[in-house]
Amino acid sequence: MSHVLGVSDMKRFAVPSGWDAGELVKYELADGTTYDDLVADIAVMLQEVQADIESNPQYGSLVSFTTEQALEYQNGTGTTGMEERTENRSADPRKSKTIGHMLPLQSFDRQMTWTWDFLRKARRAQIDSDLISAKYDVEDEWQRRVLKRFFSSAENQQGSSGYDMPLANASSTVAYTPPAYNGKTFASSHTHFARVAAASRATGLEAGILSLREHGIMGPYVGILPQAYTATWAALSNWVKPDRAINHFNGATDLMTLGMSEEMFVGAYNSQYGLIYMWETPRLSADYIGVYKTFGTNDPRNPVAIRYSEDLGAQPILMAGETRRQFPLENATIIHEYGVGISGAERMARLNGYAIKFDSSGDYTDPTIS
Repeated sequence: MSHVLGVSDMKRFAVPSGWDAGELVKYELADGTTYDDLVADIAVMLQEVQADIESNPQYGSLVSFTTEQALEYQNGTGTTGMEERTENRSADPRKSKTIGHMLPLQSFDRQMTWTWDFLRKARRAQIDSDLISAKYDVEDEWQRRVLKRFFSSAENQQGSSGYDMPLANASSTVAYTPPAYNGKTFASSHTHFARVAAASRATGLEAGILSLREHGIMGPYVGILPQAYTATWAALSNWVKPDRAINHFNGATDLMTLGMSEEMFVGAYNSQYGLIYMWETPRLSADYIGVYKTFGTNDPRNPVAIRYSEDLGAQPILMAGETRRQFPLENATIIHEYGVGISGAERMARLNGYAIKFDSSGDYTDPTIS
């Protein structure tokens, strides 16, 4: 039996030896679109999905991509320190300690439900509508899972003893102690999830930013707002509106304006520890906020790590239908395999992010992500 090395991708839908392209043309769409044309268009659509995911100005600022199954990083300060050097005595040996967590990997699919008869008679507008719908579904699922992992304090078991861990959460299961920074040490009870009274929004946000800054994560920062509460945040005194190139005549009051993209940000909050650029989403339930530092597209220091399989790649793929009569695209299925975890970038592993729930009492609980 012969084998060919390489990744199975859209090129596998090229007409193989033993097939006749002329015969396939008989089964073109009602408007004359051929099998080859349709496969090429689907390939472009799947490439656009991945490009949109990586370049999205909001979600792209949160993530990086990796094939790593597990992450390892420094745990606590260890036996660090220096001694005064003497001529006849060697310094005591010193070493650090490490800890880690795992990144999940899940497979999602979406069947196109195209039958042989439909593909023979379909109008191109119908096919395009299906492709647009499929593209939305892939991106929608991915975005929800990214936000859910960022705001979730859950520890998800992997195998018998591994865990997919959240941001620092005072866990006793995987007792992580953040490394010391700038003379400050931390305990395993350190957490980046908080419940704050609704009347203390500004105070809670300042505390969240301080929790990033004390680990050496310096501004500017990025905040995620629930769309329903954007007006509430915009009413705070330290809120800064985007600069819309309007001349402001404000008398004795100084007006701060920022050249921020309205495609991404609805405003900014000028905290005492650094500027926080804010973007909003209807996916996040009311009375929550998240803050983090973005280091740019696909930087491993971003808070969320996306694991993808090496054999399938990061991009969604199209698989031929398992039961078909004529067209390989009959009952074709889009498969997207990835897992969403928290970054383990050195010195800021599980630390680049802070989630706050505003409530009068109780502990932090995970929000609903729609």
